[in-house]
Amino acid sequence: MICAKSKFFRAACSTRWLKEGERVIRLPDVQPPEFQAYLHWSYTGNLVVEDDATKADRGINLTRMYIVGDILDDVNLRNSVTRLLNALVVAQGFFCPRVIRLIWQNTTASASLRRWTVDTAILAINRKDFAKNAARYPAEFMSAMALEALQHISPIARNERERDFSRMLSNYLESEDETLEAAI
Repeated sequence: MICAKSKFFRAACSTRWLKEGERVIRLPDVQPPEFQAYLHWSYTGNLVVEDDATKADRGINLTRMYIVGDILDDVNLRNSVTRLLNALVVAQGFFCPRVIRLIWQNTTASASLRRWTVDTAILAINRKDFAKNAARYPAEFMSAMALEALQHISPIARNERERDFSRMLSNYLESEDETLEAAI
């Protein structure tokens, strides 16, 4: 059953592997409770996440399961976790910086979870909370978010730049009347 879901286990349990060596599969980056949750998911299709966990803890637990899906090369698990994370964001708001750091520390730059997190942050993050926690987010996340946000600026807004630059400039110019009065 597990080989049907995981490319990692399919390769690890191949005929060639069974004929050679120790026949032990080591998963040093997967904790026993995570592997137990993976086995349960593999057989039932249900991912167990504690209902009494805080929003941050649920985000952490789900992210860890995504990482297990990455390690075991299980696309269905990664997609299931991403759907659950999306439901969590819709129900409770965006993630705490700990979740984002966990994602950035344990996934590759091309991971779909990273791309989803950036796009979701642009749509869902509360400006006040983001400003309060900005220093706690990974610099790569902040950079990816800024680049993605710039790509979302509409062409109409870009055509209105000249007017906006003039309006913005007036906010930064000092009053010249005060300078003249001080000189007299």
